[in-house]
This record gives sequence, C-alpha cells and structure tokens, in this order.
Amino acid sequence: MRYGILGPVRVEATAGGRHGDEVPVRGARLRALLTALAVRAGSEVSVDALAASVWRDDEPLPADVPAAVQALVGRLRRALGADAVASGAASGGYRLNASWERDVDAGRFEKLAAQGAAALSAGDPARAAELLREALGLWRGEALADLADGAPAARARLEAARTAAREQRLAADLAVDGPAAVLPELGELVAAQPLHEPYRALRIRALAAAGRRAEALDAYEEARTALAELLGVDPGAELRALHAELLAEDTRPAPATRSAAARPRRRVRLSSFVGRDADVRDLRAHLRAARLVTLTGPGGAGKTRLALTAAESLSPAEPVAEPVAGAAGEAAAGAPAGPAGDAPPGAAAFPHGVRVAELAPVEDPATIASAVLNGVGERDIVLRNSLEKPTEPHESLPRLLDALADRRLLLVLDNCEHVVDDAARFTEVLLDACPGVTVLATSREPLNIPGEQVVPVGPLPTEDALRLLAERAVAAGRPLAAPDRAAAEEICRRLDGLPLAIELAAARLRMLSPRQIADRLDDRFRLLTSGARTDLPRQQTLRAVVDWSWDLLDAEERCLLARLSIFVGGFTLDAAGAVLGRDAFEPLAALVEKSLVTVAAADEDDACAAPRYRLLETIREYAGERLRAEGAAAASAARDAHAAHFAAYVDVLEPQLRGPGQLAALAGFEIEHDNVRAALRRLLDVGTPEAAGTALRIANRMAWLWQLRSYADEATAWLSEVLDANGWGMPESYASLPPLSMQDLLQWHLSNKGQRSPDPLPFTIDPDDPMDHERMNAVMTLMMCGQDAPGIGRWRRWFTRLTEDITPIAEQTDYGLTYPGMMFVPIAAFLRGDLPSMAESLARQVQRCREAGNRWDLAMLLGLRSRIPREMGDRADREAAKAADAAESLALFTEMGDRFGMNQAHSAIAESLINAGRTEEAREHLAESLRNAAELGARGEVPELHLQLATSWNAEGREKEALREARHALALAEELGVRDITTYARILVAESERRSGNLDRAWELLRKAESGKELGTPPPFFECWLRSLNGSLLADEGQYAAALAHHSEALLALTFPWTDGNPAWQLLAATIPAVRGSGDLVRAAELLGAAGEWGSGVMLPPHDRRMVDAERAVLADALGESALDAATARGAVLDREGVLALLRAVRPAAHDR
Repeated sequence: MRYGILGPVRVEATAGGRHGDEVPVRGARLRALLTALAVRAGSEVSVDALAASVWRDDEPLPADVPAAVQALVGRLRRALGADAVASGAASGGYRLNASWERDVDAGRFEKLAAQGAAALSAGDPARAAELLREALGLWRGEALADLADGAPAARARLEAARTAAREQRLAADLAVDGPAAVLPELGELVAAQPLHEPYRALRIRALAAAGRRAEALDAYEEARTALAELLGVDPGAELRALHAELLAEDTRPAPATRSAAARPRRRVRLSSFVGRDADVRDLRAHLRAARLVTLTGPGGAGKTRLALTAAESLSPAEPVAEPVAGAAGEAAAGAPAGPAGDAPPGAAAFPHGVRVAELAPVEDPATIASAVLNGVGERDIVLRNSLEKPTEPHESLPRLLDALADRRLLLVLDNCEHVVDDAARFTEVLLDACPGVTVLATSREPLNIPGEQVVPVGPLPTEDALRLLAERAVAAGRPLAAPDRAAAEEICRRLDGLPLAIELAAARLRMLSPRQIADRLDDRFRLLTSGARTDLPRQQTLRAVVDWSWDLLDAEERCLLARLSIFVGGFTLDAAGAVLGRDAFEPLAALVEKSLVTVAAADEDDACAAPRYRLLETIREYAGERLRAEGAAAASAARDAHAAHFAAYVDVLEPQLRGPGQLAALAGFEIEHDNVRAALRRLLDVGTPEAAGTALRIANRMAWLWQLRSYADEATAWLSEVLDANGWGMPESYASLPPLSMQDLLQWHLSNKGQRSPDPLPFTIDPDDPMDHERMNAVMTLMMCGQDAPGIGRWRRWFTRLTEDITPIAEQTDYGLTYPGMMFVPIAAFLRGDLPSMAESLARQVQRCREAGNRWDLAMLLGLRSRIPREMGDRADREAAKAADAAESLALFTEMGDRFGMNQAHSAIAESLINAGRTEEAREHLAESLRNAAELGARGEVPELHLQLATSWNAEGREKEALREARHALALAEELGVRDITTYARILVAESERRSGNLDRAWELLRKAESGKELGTPPPFFECWLRSLNGSLLADEGQYAAALAHHSEALLALTFPWTDGNPAWQLLAATIPAVRGSGDLVRAAELLGAAGEWGSGVMLPPHDRRMVDAERAVLADALGESALDAATARGAVLDREGVLALLRAVRPAAHDR
C-alpha cells in the first residue's frame, strides 16, 4: 500500500512496485484515523493520541474511548487488509505497517526534497530541479487535511519544507532555464505572499539576470514599501545586499528631466494568475513576430491579466524575429520592422521594459496620448509655453513620439474598445514613428489596422475554471470540499468559464454554499455584485461588465442582440435574420467583432457548412432582460418569428431523413434540437388553434429523430401534449382507468372477442383533412416512439379505441400507403393478438405499396413482415419467405442510401440465418447493422443487436461469448432506458446464470424482468418465458410442485406462432427436470418422447440438447432402456393438451422442498 497525506487522505494498492487502484476509505473519522497513523508510519501511536486526531475539540469523546478506537481500527483493517494495522504490544496503541520514506507521500517528499537541495548545493541545478519538481508533485492539497486536531506542528513543518523546496526549485530553474522560465510564477507567488522575502529576492535576481535592472530596483522598492507598511520593518539582509549590488552595477546617470517619482509603476497583482499556460506561450510567440497584437474577447474573459502576465514573462535576453530579407539581403520592401528593429540576432527584445497604459478612464479620445505618456512614465516631462501654461492634449502626441523614438519597449494599451477608432489611429501613428515599440492591445473588438495580429481570448477550460474557483474560494475563507465538485462544475459551466464572473461568484462563498450559488445563477446579475473595491467600477459587478459592452452598441446592434437571446444552443445567419425581420449580416458581424457573439468551430468534414453562432450564457441572459424591457409585444413577435423559422426548418429537413442525406439531416435536427424544443414550447404556450397545429407538425417531423436517438420519454411527452392541444388528447374517462400492460391489453381483447367499443369518439375524423392526417400520424408515432415510456400504459386503451376508427381509413384510402399511417392496419391486428390477421394485412399493404410505387414504404413493410410469423406452409417455406422479404428490404434501402433501413434489414436477415443455423453469416450481417447504427448515432438499436449476437453464440453452444454479449446488451439497455430489450436481456442473462449455478443472481434478474414486463410492447411469448424460467429455478431449489405449476402456466399461455418450433420445444424440455425431480420418472420419460417429436427439424441450442441428453441418461439408468423406450414412444404422440394433462397428473414426492 501507498498512503497519501499531502492532501485528502488517499490509499493506493501497489503490485510489484507499480501503481494500482485507489482503495476507498469512507468516513471522516476513518480517514482521520488513517492520517494519524500514517504521520507516524512504522511507529506505535497511543489510543489517546489517535482519539485526539479523530474527534474534534467541540465533539464529546465516546464513553469508552479504547473501544471506539478499536472499532475504527477494525473498520480500517477491513478496508485495507487485516495486516495493514498492527496492535501495539505494550501501550495498547496501534501501528501502521508502512515505511515513512517508501510508503507515505510526505516521507517520500522529504527524502526527494533533501536530495534536490543537496544537488543544488553540489552545483547540479538540472538534477536538483528534477528531484524538487517530483517532490512538489506529490502535494495534492493541504497537508493532513483529514485530521480533527489539524496537527498544527506537523502541518507547519511540512508546509515550511514545501515552501523551501519551491524556493530551491525556482532557483534551480533560474540557473537552468533562465529568467523567462521563472518570472511569471515568481510574480504570482509574490502577489500571493507579499511578505515572503525569499520569493521577492528570487524575483529581483531573475529580473537582474534578464537585464531589467530598473524593474529589479522597482521590485525592491515594492518589497521595502510592503514590509514597512504592513510590518513596520526594513528588508532583511539578503534583500538589502541585492539592492546594494544593483545600485553598484547601475552607474548610468538618470535623465535630468525625469524625477524618481516619474518611474512607471506597473500594477502589483495581489491574486494569482490561474491557467492559460498555453495562451501565455502563444502570446509570447505572437509578440516576437508582430509589432501589434490585439487580445479580443468578451468582458471578464481575462484579457488584461493575460496581457500583463505574458508581457512580464518576456525576457529582454531572448532573441526576436528578424525582418524578412529580400534578394539582396535588405529588409523586404514594405515589410514592417520587427520588435528588434535593426538589432543583430540575439539582441534584447525589450531592453527598455514593459509599460502599461490604461485607457478605460479615457473619456475624451484626444487624451489617449496623454494617458499613454502617463503609462510610460513621461508625465513629469511637462513643457511649458511662454505663458507658463501646461501643454494641451494635442501637444502630447509629439512629445510621446519623441520620447519613444529611440526606445525598444513593449507598450500594453489596455481597454481600447470604447475609443477603438481613435486608439487605432493613434497606434498606427505610434508604430510608424517608433520602430522599436511593440504594442499589445486589449479590446472587445480588433483595431483593424494593417499588420495587426488578432488573438481571441475565450473562456477558461473547465479544469482551469475549477482551479480558479477553488483558489478564490480559499481566499474567501470557504475552501471547496469534495462534495462541492458538482456545484462548482455547474457554476463554472453556467458562467461560461469567464474568470471575472467566477471570481465574483467566489466572493459570494463568504455567505453562500456552492450549491446555493449554482441554484441562484438564474438571477446572476443580482447575485454577482461583490467585486473588489479597488477594481474599476465596470468590473465590480457582472451587470456593469455587460453594461459597458451594451453601451458601445448602436441601435440596430442592440435590437439584434436582444432578439438573439431567444435562441438556445446557437443559431445561423439565416435564423438571426428571421428574428430580426431583415438581413442580419451587418449587425451580426459587428456583434462578432465586439466579442458579444462567438463563432462556433467550423465542421472540418463539411467545407460548405454554414457557420454557427452563439451567445455566452451570461450575455444571453442580459440580452433577454433587454428584450423584455422592450415590451411584451416586441418579445412576443420575436418568439413567434423564431418558432415560424424552425417550423419551416423541420419541414425542409424531414424528407431528407429517408435517403442518402440521412446523416446530414440527422445532424441538422440534432444541432437545432434545443431551438426546436423552444419553438414547441412557445407554440403550445400561445394556445391558439393555429399555433397548436404548427406544434403538431413540428412534433411529427421530429419523430424520426426521437426514434433513432432514443428520446422515447421526450417523444411521449411532446406528442401527448400536442395531441391534447389539437383536441385528440386522452379523455378523462380513459385517463382515470389504471394503465394497461401489453399482456393486459391482449387479454382484454380476447375477453371482448374483438368487439368494437360502444362509445363513439368525441370528435369525427375526416379522411381528406390534412390536419386529421397529422393527428393520426401523431397517434401512431406516440405508440411507436413511446412504447418504452413509463406513462404509455395509460395511453394504450385510448390508442386502441382510436385505431378502431383509423384502421378502416388506412385500409381504404391512400393515407395507409405511407409511413406512419400504413402501420395502423398491422398494429391493430397485433393489438388484438391476431397474428395470422397481422400477416394477412401486411400482405395487402405490401401489394398496395408495390402498386403505388412507394419504394421506401414498401421496404419498411417488407422489413416488418420478415419478422412476423406466418401460418401457411411448412417451417422451411415460412423461413424462406421471411428471408426473401428481408433481402428485398435490404436491396431497396441500399439503393436509397437509407442507413436506418439497412440496419433493420441486416438485423432481420441475421435472425433468419440464426434460425437456419448459419450463425457465422448472421454475425457478418449484425456487424453491418452495428456499423450503420454507429454512423446514425442510433444507440437505442445497439442493445438488441448484441442480444442477437448472444443468440447466435448460444446456437453454437458457446455460452461464454453468449453471456458476454447478453450482459453488454443489458448494460446498454439499462443505460439508455430501452425497456423492452432490458426485460429480454435480463431473461437471457438470468437463464445463463442459472445454468452456471448462480441462482441468487438469476432470481434477482428474473424479478427485475417481471417488474419491467409492464413496459414496452413485449410479445405474448415473454410471459411464457418468464413462467418457464420461474419453474426451472424452483425446480433447481427442489420446489417441484410450484415449479410444475409455473411450467403448466407457461405452456397454457403459448399461442401461435410459438406453438411449434424452438419456443414450444424449449418450454416443453424445461418441464422434464421438474417432473423427474418430483419422483414421477415414467411421466418424465414420456415428456422426453414428446420433446423428441416437437423438436424434429428444429434448430435447438446445444445447451438445451445437452440438458435433454443428461435427462435421458438419468432416466435410462433408473428405468432401463426398454421401459424408457416404451415411455418415450407413448409421449411422442402428445400434443400441448396431452402434455398439460400429463403435468396435472404428476404428484410430487414428500421430499419436495
């Protein structure tokens, strides 16, 4: 075992020195106990010391402390193993059987840190950096985090060692990689711990090593001021010595025109910069290659922090890009000079440092040059005219250009968006006049001048956003714990990963839990109002951040942005124009430029795909407020336009679902699914007949997507609601009745002998009315999409009543020639339990579709018919006819390029092949089905295909492979909520578990299958199968009387088409062990004879054949061969009624349990 205490306690099993799986240690007291033992690994810890570490001071100790500790130790041994904790021999304490240096991360840390320090002292900084980085990598959080008493002394010792190791690692990195590698991190550490002198000393050394003596002196002054103001002390000896060295080296006289007070002071960051390591590297590369780089992004994205961090990390000692050379070796004509000007390779990048000009306070664009003068430290060079008046703003630009003409520095122009036009003109003049200056601008839109390199700044990645929230939570005094993870993820996701919004949320942790904050984000603009008092006013609340951007928009841009809030999950240019009521190109382009609308990544597989746009959630909520502020009429009109656009969208896209454009159409439906949901909700809320009719059409067009992508519950909800809105909802007289399972429905039909309902429908159906066609389509689609939905049982009675009036329309009019109307005729027969009639009706429908030339609908009907049993002809002829239908269906769907149809046809062919014993060929077709299902994203189809694979392996007697596939199918079906297949898979797996002797698991699966049989549309044979499996399990347990009752019920319920062939044989064969076990060997032998006859010419699974052969051997030993032969001959003539009579005659022996 390896133990981690540098963070929440962690245990990892190891094997052969390799890392293994984490061993869970559950419970706060158990974790505290383990931590207390691990701190003293290998040594005995007294009971009193352990109790102090487990129970907090404000908790009462147990009445019997030794017993309580002993109980905890027992639990710990059960978790880790009996040998993990040893009992003390003398004091009654306990000892963790582990080595401090080898098995506990804190011990390994101390060892590695000592080795790293020794390597650094020995002059090997590269090895030192490697060892120290490995040591620090062992830390996962606060040391000894699980101890109740906190162990302040031990924790302080470890934290001090960690700080020392970090200092030594930074010193080693400075020696190996140079100042650029450590300056960003040192800046963060100094901001986080301003009184820690070693960090300040390292930073000053790094700045000096980079040739930035002025900034190094500036850093010393910052340190001196902080120590004086906060502690009232002077810097320590190391800092003073560094200061003296810097002063001795810097012998250049200061310009007479510039006072010490004029030195520019960059902002001292008091909080760490989290994440964006790759962004910093990329930005540094851009700054080496271009003289103008502009960071763009929405308010609060962290543009300023990124700019300052990247700027500070640039070392003057690093080489920069050279100008492009022409044929004669000169700079190419017209090429802008790089940041190095004419400097030779290796020259300093920005020997005059980095300067920051904050433009946010600038209200008069004419004062931009003045603001920049202030930023570069030239404010005190004030020229006066003969009247001794200060220079006017228009005179600032010449002075600035003169001051920067010979300097090579990086100038950060922060927050340009509100003066973007003037800032662009100023920057162009500056870059032209000062060839050594590079500009890094931050703005919510580009400056749009030649040579500009635009770098968008997006939201933080998820893990960086979570880390930022966690760090700011610590600063707020409310560190996040493991149970807060889900709420923290929700906060970061709903705040779009925007750093400023996350920091504002973290500030609320002083009074709210993470879950409370997440739950209140619907009102985020009232919630997030606690920014730092020293921030700019527009950054102190989330609303102020967005207000700043809104105020910079013109009227048309505001109008569009407000209406874009209606979209859910993104939109296209055409959709934006639909809600605006006119061409949206210009205002949308402006909103993209101003970082209020983001452009989604292009589809690499479709070069012609139209780009999609979206609003960050924060912007969307703000825009929604602005739309509501325009008034109810404006908001209503925009939502109506949105609904109308997506109604037209699904009308155009739906026909493409049945051909070669199927994949693209499915993708189109899926990408706009959220918008279609919003349109449906809007139309149903309007409540007018016109809106309800449009909602009905949309729901029908969405049905194919809902079926393919397993949205059964959603389909049921929408279709039920649209039918209700269109007058075909379930009447109260039906809704008040209990739900019907499929078995109940079939029984109800049998008891009513197929008679029509005496109650007329509360409405009439017009066969020629297109809206009634839509209503009928929705009825059928509801039953097909929702067959697995939990609430479908209440719809079955109403659906059955509707089919009585709709089926004649489907039979007699063209309505029955296209999907889904064509399904009413066969399904009406199925609901009556009349499978012969179902086969006949399908034959008529197939012929009608052939005559009408409806190829797609014909292919669908052929595929359905290939799975329906037929009564006419012998078994071989029936199977051949089914195979022919499946093959024709596959050919038609292949010609049309319909992958879903091809998937269904391959599956039907595989079923016929399995029945014919051609299992290897069947698996080839199933592999094609799985490939098509994967391309379609039709995950709901996959569990059934794996069940077919299980059946194919069963047919070969390869139970291991069959069980693997059945278990996989069951897991997928449960995950996706495919309830029919879940029940079927549970029975298959239960049978396999029973044959393996795992009766408890088999019973568990059987009970689940029985509870789930009410859902979906299982065939009647399901009930027979369940009863038979019950009987077999009871017989395995010796309960023969109960077993025989279940087997009799199974055979009694057997109906066409399962009255012959494999299903009937399996039910019969399953009765033999129960009859033999009951002591009636002769009747068991007679059943054996019946099984031989029933199974003639039938493909029988090898495991069932083996079971029958074993029964024959047992009976031959008990009865003798001649008596067995006579009994089997008598049994060979038994039909189902004869078998049932035989079972009723069996009287189990007294030893029946």
